[in-house]
Amino acid sequence: MSNQSSNTTLESDITDGSEDWAESCQIYLWAAICLTCVGVGVIGNLTLIYIILRNDTMRNTRNMLICNIAVGDLLLLVSYPTYTLSFVFDSMTISWTDILCKFFKTWLLISQGVSVLSLTWLSVERYQAFSTTQRGFVSRYVMAITLGIWIVAIIFTLPLIIYTNASEGNIRCLDFPVQELSGRLYGLFQFAALYVIPLFIILIHYCLIIGILFKSVRRMPIQTSNRDDQIRRRKRSSLVLFLITVMFAMCWLPHFIRSMITHFDDDYINLTFIKFKLFSEMMIYVSGCINPVTLFLISKRHRHYYKKYLCCTSQRSRQLRVGFLSSARSIFSTRQTQADLHMRTVDLTYGEKDSESTCLKQNEAVYKDNLGGEKKE
Repeated sequence: MSNQSSNTTLESDITDGSEDWAESCQIYLWAAICLTCVGVGVIGNLTLIYIILRNDTMRNTRNMLICNIAVGDLLLLVSYPTYTLSFVFDSMTISWTDILCKFFKTWLLISQGVSVLSLTWLSVERYQAFSTTQRGFVSRYVMAITLGIWIVAIIFTLPLIIYTNASEGNIRCLDFPVQELSGRLYGLFQFAALYVIPLFIILIHYCLIIGILFKSVRRMPIQTSNRDDQIRRRKRSSLVLFLITVMFAMCWLPHFIRSMITHFDDDYINLTFIKFKLFSEMMIYVSGCINPVTLFLISKRHRHYYKKYLCCTSQRSRQLRVGFLSSARSIFSTRQTQADLHMRTVDLTYGEKDSESTCLKQNEAVYKDNLGGEKKE
């Protein structure tokens, strides 16, 4: 009986150890994906901001709003890993003060608000680009709209700033009581104001764009080449922005599902919920890096500038590379010429020595023949 109990204990220990090892691998894989998204997002968004601000041809209304999204994503990717990784890994011990909790909890909401409001105005701008009656409102007031987006996003976070505090012992951060009425109302407000309503407005504008395109095709059967090119460019840019909106909706949906479960399910804490929480956090990181990747893959113009600044394909860099290669070739050819001349000199020297020794030997042979002839006489 003792042997059976010891075997059972050993098997349970092995099982527990394998489960712990599998969970550790999942956690480290999750952290690796998140940090990869941080690296790609920081480089991609910084390059995107530089492209738009550096080139006059890229500073239009659409790209200024895209730049606004990139700024929000960049600040999220720089600050948010400290908050999420510290709650996953026990080795990262941070003393959470009230100021730190307010900063990290609200910055996620500000970034989300900036992104979704910018996407909403982008859909309005695309509709005005296709419409014949609505012209230029967003283009004329793009700077005021950009400033207003940040102000509205900060206003959305005011309740969270007021109610967020550090727990006793500065172990974690606390905000609204999730199971009380105030927490549920604020969760519903976030879901409606930062997800449902903006995406509904975006959907309406893209449906209007599709209707305008169908009407234009019916009314103008004969198109000029310039008109065709203009419509084609507008379609492509609208498709890019629509895909960015779809990516935003997909990446942030798990976050709001988790938020609703937290507020309305009394028994939400279990292993499945913890895994889903990690997945929703990972999708937030994906949302921060997906826009530069989408623009690089779909937009020819953005891809050209990404290659120019990231892959060093500008004219100046090409000139530098050509100059470096020509210098290297000239140095190598000079050294090779010098080596050839040295070898030829050595060959000539040795050839002269060989000819001199041959002449000496011939003279010695003639001298010996002459001596032999004199003796015989």
